[in-house]
Amino acid sequence: MISEVLRIYRWFEEHSQRLAAIAGVVLVLLMALWLSITTRTAIYFAGIEEMEQQRLAQIDRINQHWKALGEISTPKSMVARAEALGFRAAPVEFMLVEPVVVSAAEVVTDVAVAP
Repeated sequence: MISEVLRIYRWFEEHSQRLAAIAGVVLVLLMALWLSITTRTAIYFAGIEEMEQQRLAQIDRINQHWKALGEISTPKSMVARAEALGFRAAPVEFMLVEPVVVSAAEVVTDVAVAP
C-alpha cells in the first residue's frame, strides 16, 4: 500500500506543471464565461429598465389625455362651448301636479272591468 501511495506521489510530482496549467486554463475559461453571463444580464436589465421608463411615460400621456377629456366634458365647459357656437339654454318650466290617492279596491275593480 505504501508503494502505491509513493507511485501516485511521484506521478503527481512529474505532472504537476501540466495539471497547474490545465487548472489555470479552466479557471480562465470559467472567468470568461462568468463575465460573459454578467455582461449579458446587465445589458438585458438595462433594456428592461428602458422599456419600463417608456411604459411609465406612456401611462403619464394616457393620464393627461383622460384629464383633458374630463376637463372638456365638465358641464361648465360644455355650456361655454355651446354658447360659443350660438346655442342657448332652453327655457325650463316646472309643472306642479297634485297627487291622487287611489285605494287598492278601485285599482282592482278598474282592472277587472277593463275589456
